[in-house]
Amino acid sequence: MEFKPAEKKHTAKILSLIEKEFPNLQFTEQDINNKIDSESYFLFVLLKKEEITGFVEIVLIEDGVSRINALIIDSAHKGQKLGKELLQKTIEFLKEKKMVRIKILVDQNNETAKNLYQSMGFEFVSLYQLDQTGQTVEELELDLDTETPSYVG
Repeated sequence: MEFKPAEKKHTAKILSLIEKEFPNLQFTEQDINNKIDSESYFLFVLLKKEEITGFVEIVLIEDGVSRINALIIDSAHKGQKLGKELLQKTIEFLKEKKMVRIKILVDQNNETAKNLYQSMGFEFVSLYQLDQTGQTVEELELDLDTETPSYVG
């Protein structure tokens, strides 16, 4: 699998993945392109022979702190441990960017995602209700300035 920055040629597929995973959110191809061009957002795709199997969107929210806004695996590729691979590569990238903390919001009922994040060292911080959707989400955090994360070795 190849982990690489998203390009504008990936926009339609990324938008499709977002629409399937978050049907209540409204995004356009221009919104995605703006994020690709932004200096505070990072969009990456996970490719298998040029086919997008997953995507992650990261935003820098303050000095040394980033948030994963979305980490999505295409439904045709679920069950292949690609979520873990995408998350590992994302963590490695953020360490290279000298981030000290990663935040992520996850649907309170998404046990699969919560188990993945917790297996990678993320810890529960609090509950939120999203204004846009009314959805209850859990905020999880991973401190990168501590010892080697539990998923390594």
